[in-house]
Amino acid sequence: MRISASLKKKLVDQFVEHLGWAVDEAENFIERSDRRELAFVIAMLQLQIKYQCRVL
Repeated sequence: MRISASLKKKLVDQFVEHLGWAVDEAENFIERSDRRELAFVIAMLQLQIKYQCRVL
């Protein structure tokens, strides 16, 4: 999916920090994913972050 460079960097940073993915793994996922796949992973990431905040 085509996204701006700044959004791609932010997503890669989040995937690496919260999901433990390697940078190249995150970049490849973003490149090959369609809008629905990317939206699903972002939603799951938001839920994970929200849950982690509640636990702390």
